Amino acid sequence: MLHSSMHHSRIDPMHLYFTVPCITEFNLPNESHVRGDLISSLRRHYNIWHFHLHANYYLKWNTDAQRRANCPKETDPSHWNWIISYWGSARFKRTRLMRQIEQHNEKRATFADKKRENDDYSYDISLDEDFVTALEYGMPPASGKV
Repeated sequence: MLHSSMHHSRIDPMHLYFTVPCITEFNLPNESHVRGDLISSLRRHYNIWHFHLHANYYLKWNTDAQRRANCPKETDPSHWNWIISYWGSARFKRTRLMRQIEQHNEKRATFADKKRENDDYSYDISLDEDFVTALEYGMPPASGKV
């Protein structure tokens, strides 16, 4: 069983695919820090793998049909289909956009703090609800059509 204090809603379902078997497979001491370290390590490796799949396989193809026809060798086809559906979902696209905005604003704030002066090129990005709605429905510019 996973550490009881973990927030299960924050765990990607694919984490459970890797984490649970590792915890049950190895005879680990029943101590939360051991399980926590294992989960942290697995999460880090999973994120690296996830990034690799997205950058080198998902983005390589323009349509989901092309992506499904070109499943990476090291990936089970059923998992690849799930990942394709997940990355293509409006929820994922919205979450990714929100993270990019947060990261931009954090970097800008850090840069501004270091510079300690007003910079004309430094600005906050806010979320344009019309753009997010277009993204959810796959309308231009989200659909890739110009």
